[in-house]
Amino acid sequence: MTLAKSVLSSDGLQLNLTVDLETPEERHAALLVQRRGLEPPIDVEALAASMATVANKKFPLKIDGLCLDLKLSGVRPKIWISDGLHRVRRRFTLAHEIGHIRIPWHTGTIVDEVDVPHSRERGKYVEMEAEANRFAAELLMPTVWVLRCIERTHHPTDLMRLIIKVADVSFDAALFRVQKLCPTGYVGAAVRDGFIAWSGRTRGTNAKPPAVGSRLDEFDTLVVEAPRELSSSTTTYLWWKVRDTVRIPGEPEEPWREILGRMLLSIPEEQRFLTQQRVNAVIGAAFSRARNAQTADEFYLAALEQCQNRNDRDRWLKAIVDHPDFPSYLIARCHQQAKKRLAP
Repeated sequence: MTLAKSVLSSDGLQLNLTVDLETPEERHAALLVQRRGLEPPIDVEALAASMATVANKKFPLKIDGLCLDLKLSGVRPKIWISDGLHRVRRRFTLAHEIGHIRIPWHTGTIVDEVDVPHSRERGKYVEMEAEANRFAAELLMPTVWVLRCIERTHHPTDLMRLIIKVADVSFDAALFRVQKLCPTGYVGAAVRDGFIAWSGRTRGTNAKPPAVGSRLDEFDTLVVEAPRELSSSTTTYLWWKVRDTVRIPGEPEEPWREILGRMLLSIPEEQRFLTQQRVNAVIGAAFSRARNAQTADEFYLAALEQCQNRNDRDRWLKAIVDHPDFPSYLIARCHQQAKKRLAP
């Protein structure tokens, strides 16, 4: 969901966007894009050079970049970039270092991608790195630009392909941008060697994505359409559109309470009452979310979204959801709910 937002910067510039810029660092990046009239692909080399002295360095440790002399009066900041970075990684690193320069509360010298001791200072460091990454994403792939791209191509796979090509960013950078800004109704995964390395869903989507670490062929796809895919040299990126409806298979043969009671007999007696409450809570949450539903089909889709591809830590709840009689239980509950909704 996007929101109309007017942001006033510290120097009085007004930023009028129909977007949801959630953090101050994103707003600082958006203001920079607006002020300089930037459009992807952003020339980060020239942009960095306009703000700091940029030099390539051979670091003895695994460091992508270094930002020195931040916010020192009368001293021009310095950006040191690791020599030999791949072009796309170098672009993001430069955008990240520009973030350190532009974010007002980042001061001193900041070393990127270096282990620091476990302490309160580490927490501050990690947060500054996350802030600079969010700044870099907004700078290289501005929200207003991505929203214009979405008007041209709604599907996340097509949007990823366009962002990678035009903004000159990595597959992963485009992936996270798409997840954040693409319309509701999609689940996605990054797959390596047949296993889920990353999974997520676009904002407002109820269907659950595959569990990280699981096999792709274990993903239950009843509530989604066939995926579209995009591949890098090591990873396949898949996006599924959630179905608008799923036809409920037939009428129930017995009341849902009888089916649930029979399933509960398969777990230890001392776990049955609590598990029954949890099952009812899961289905109740699905029906509550489907507040505008009228038909059994609509309730069935909501229930499937709530129940399928669960990776519950609750062993006994998972045992019930995985039980062979659970589909019959779900059908019976959805038909009863539809009758209740239509009752005068």
